Amino acid sequence: MRAVPVVLALSLFPSFVGAENNDSEPAPTNLEPRSTEVIGGTAAPLGKWPDTAAVFFGSQQGCTGTLIAPTVALTAGHCNDSSLTKILVGTNSLNRVADGETLQVMKRVELRENDTTVLVLATPSKFAPRALGTGWAKFDIKNGARVQV
Repeated sequence: MRAVPVVLALSLFPSFVGAENNDSEPAPTNLEPRSTEVIGGTAAPLGKWPDTAAVFFGSQQGCTGTLIAPTVALTAGHCNDSSLTKILVGTNSLNRVADGETLQVMKRVELRENDTTVLVLATPSKFAPRALGTGWAKFDIKNGARVQV
């Protein structure tokens, strides 16, 4: 039985050794600049995703997040930085800040093992947070069981 893996590996070897690039066309040199838009994407209508947060580092938006409670947002762990001071929710454009709400970040808690940062906000948002699924845990986790987020 040891011979089977060896024979299989040796049978694949010629295909790797003899593989060549048969492209007869040279690579294009006149490529247009990449678009900053998502391929096939469209702008979200105002009010469609009011819980989506633009995460600001000083005056520059650098990450996105999600409002999950009136005073809590989630963003990526690698976005955790001391210059992260505010988020913007409730608008679909950084050019329409007045349509949304800017909220100051009071505390950042990074959960490294999940690449997640919890943002505790100084004041509650007037926008509804993202609806999160609940209910399944009451069947799968026993009362008093230790859980980790």
